[in-house]
Amino acid sequence: MGGTAGRWRLALGALTLAASAELALPGPAAAQTAFTLGGTPYTLDGDVEVGARFFLAEPSERNTAKFEEYRDIADGLFLEALRLRLARPDESFAIELGGSRWGQTDQDYSLRAGRPGVWDFGFEWDQLRHLYSTTARLLSVDVEPNHFVLPTPRPALSVHNTLSERRDVASQWETMRLWAGFNPVEKLELKAEYSRIHKEGSRPIGMAFGSPSNNFLELLEPIDQTIHDFKLRAAWAEESYQIQFQYGLSIFHNEFSALTADNPCFANAAACGASDGGAAAPRTGQTSLPPSNMAHSLSLSAGVTLPKSIPVRIVITCLGGTGVDVVLRDDDTGTETAASAVCRYGEVTQTVTPVDAPGRRFTMSTTQHGAMWLAVTIQQASSDVGGG
Repeated sequence: MGGTAGRWRLALGALTLAASAELALPGPAAAQTAFTLGGTPYTLDGDVEVGARFFLAEPSERNTAKFEEYRDIADGLFLEALRLRLARPDESFAIELGGSRWGQTDQDYSLRAGRPGVWDFGFEWDQLRHLYSTTARLLSVDVEPNHFVLPTPRPALSVHNTLSERRDVASQWETMRLWAGFNPVEKLELKAEYSRIHKEGSRPIGMAFGSPSNNFLELLEPIDQTIHDFKLRAAWAEESYQIQFQYGLSIFHNEFSALTADNPCFANAAACGASDGGAAAPRTGQTSLPPSNMAHSLSLSAGVTLPKSIPVRIVITCLGGTGVDVVLRDDDTGTETAASAVCRYGEVTQTVTPVDAPGRRFTMSTTQHGAMWLAVTIQQASSDVGGG
């Protein structure tokens, strides 16, 4: 790994000295207590794992990039894991707090609470750093995060490989998730969920100047991106059928739409040669970055128990140009029959192979893209047996 790390960890009331960060160590210290609050009994339990870390041999600057590629390993005190849970003895209510590596670039924590069958709430936060390099060298100067410039006249190409300046190249991900669920009546379940992913930092990217046979330059792509995902779900369950509807909205926002950079071969024909553009080499280059965008999604799924073995067909009716996918699945055998169509103004039908056993249970799910109006019906081959 390029270095050896040692740590003491508090576990079950004992101090343990580890010779390596990778050794398996004793489990966390745990405790449980019962008390009464406002006349209601509660139980509080949890466990915690803390310790101290130091390096017996510090890894080299080059090896640090791999040693800490997806984790933060720093000297000093650290929290490996924490969990606290408060609940009633009959589990009619519970709330739990958890987390690990607090204060580090790869920390996470969570909070959950709920009453089974009535409501539930949750919050999660998670961070992850991706360290690409600790020894990067770059002659180009970023006057803006997405604009790199070179001095004029252009220096010799060998200068790019002899720089003493070094910089870390890394990106940081921060993921947040929030959700709430309710059961206003026994048969109805409602749930809303929101998640946000923010990415910030930089990563290596190559830029081509001119045609594919011309020169390339490695730069740093600026990262400042945010993804918002919002979901709504409603489900109704009866003994003979179940229906579930879900709506999703996804928004991607990128602060940077393009990356521009000076061409090291501009007015530098003696160093670059004719194959790299020669005297006609462009002054700058530009590369497009992922554009901001958004998307909606709708889905409907249903399960039904048919009274007897009958041949059925799926009828898709829609208004407006759209693509529709319908799947009829036999829950007992796992057999699926799919009907797909590009609807305009009209109707598309598909007959499903009959199942030779009574009382089969089927699940039907549909996905549509941009439909103004859609109806899906399950029918007998000769007459209707139901719609949805």
